[in-house]
Amino acid sequence: MSGCGVSTPRQQAVVAALLMCGTTICFTVVDSILKALVVEHGVPMLVTVRLGMQMVLMLALTPWLGRRILRLQLPAVQLGRGLAMIAGSALVTISLRYLPITQTYAIGFSAPLIATLVAVAILGERLNWRQAVCILAGFAGVVLALDPGAPDFSPVLLFPLALAASNASLHVLTRIGRAEDPLAATMWSAAFAFAIAACCLPWTYRPLPLSAWALLFAGGICVTIGQLLMVEAFRRAPTAVVSPMVYTQFVWSAISGIVVFGETPGAGVVLGAGAVALSGVALVRWATPNSSSPPP
Repeated sequence: MSGCGVSTPRQQAVVAALLMCGTTICFTVVDSILKALVVEHGVPMLVTVRLGMQMVLMLALTPWLGRRILRLQLPAVQLGRGLAMIAGSALVTISLRYLPITQTYAIGFSAPLIATLVAVAILGERLNWRQAVCILAGFAGVVLALDPGAPDFSPVLLFPLALAASNASLHVLTRIGRAEDPLAATMWSAAFAFAIAACCLPWTYRPLPLSAWALLFAGGICVTIGQLLMVEAFRRAPTAVVSPMVYTQFVWSAISGIVVFGETPGAGVVLGAGAVALSGVALVRWATPNSSSPPP
């Protein structure tokens, strides 16, 4: 997965945005599976098996992908990504247990906004004034989706907020580690995440039926593809371009919520998500070629 044949910054940005859209579709499928399973099964066991499936699938691809998948150059970055993956998997599963899938995503949409701000502070990426306005508007949309004045406002809404922070960390770490081969990055971050989660198995193990294993295997395939697409996207373009494309996940989550779970998103959630999504589209539209150093 390389940028061959795509040379200009604008072309790189377009391809990166499309790759991130593919990531959101894959992750929505995985989250829908977790939402269906968490009703009857424990969160730690589901997270551990999902991470294990991803690692096993990556290892199984080694004969076709080559030994490059095992060449680890940035262990600290991939360990950090692994920790962020564990936190994200656990938080999204908990959130989906108590909240509609669309509201979980609408609140979690603040991840790209946080990631962009962190990238400015840590990576030295630049924002113009229009992008700054978009970020402020996006956060306003998140507040609207939270609807703190609603009678059913609950501390449970803190879970998707924590999820957003976790995903923002994953985005920034992926950008920091863009020199790592995307296959190796996906493999080692999953390996670190699974190793940490597996250490807790003596206390978290619960038997799962065959149907749950089958669904988690399918989820492992989807999340592996999604991680590969995300790593490649961040290799091609700055965080301010790639991260906002996660907003397309609201479309897929709304379809999943309505068709699979019979959920209808409220007006506040739709309006808030729409505001955040428009902010993301504007961020991509106004991203400047010099907002960061070009990807290697």
